[in-house]
Amino acid sequence: MKIEGGYSNLSTDRGGETYKGVSRKYHPTWEGWKILDQVKIKNDTELAKNVVLQNQVKSFYKTTFWDKLKGDLIPSQLLAEELFDTGVNMGTTPAVKFLQEALNVLNRNKALYPDTTVDGVMGASTLSYLTLLLAKDKEDLVYKVMNILQGKYYLDIMKTDSSQEANARGWLTRVQFTKT
Repeated sequence: MKIEGGYSNLSTDRGGETYKGVSRKYHPTWEGWKILDQVKIKNDTELAKNVVLQNQVKSFYKTTFWDKLKGDLIPSQLLAEELFDTGVNMGTTPAVKFLQEALNVLNRNKALYPDTTVDGVMGASTLSYLTLLLAKDKEDLVYKVMNILQGKYYLDIMKTDSSQEANARGWLTRVQFTKT
């Protein structure tokens, strides 16, 4: 919630009107919009004091992202949080695809486990292969590969739509290669 900031409605943001990373365009039925629509001035300090709104954000994040990513089953807190952050920013499907691609390039030419299908679904094989990989390698390597793929994703967006360069600094601050 800290990374996502507060209320915004920027013309360059493909998500349009957002609050704490919840986009009205992509999540129009979120209950928090009822509260935000009643507030004439979207002052982040005042909105942050609204306990009901903040609880709605947390609940939305948990059910829409953390639970869908099976965050409680991921054997690395670092990777669970990375998947969650990426999922909030660009959706759970790309986030899981980054993990699946990392699993495939790090499986030692299929010596640890077979390649997994890169389908963006956090299924039993993805979780199982992650557990097998982490028994042999540090989580940092998986983290790096996921962030390389995330950075490439952002660069590809900006190459095809230069108006999105306005988001470069915010997007690229999410791409990290070491634990912070």
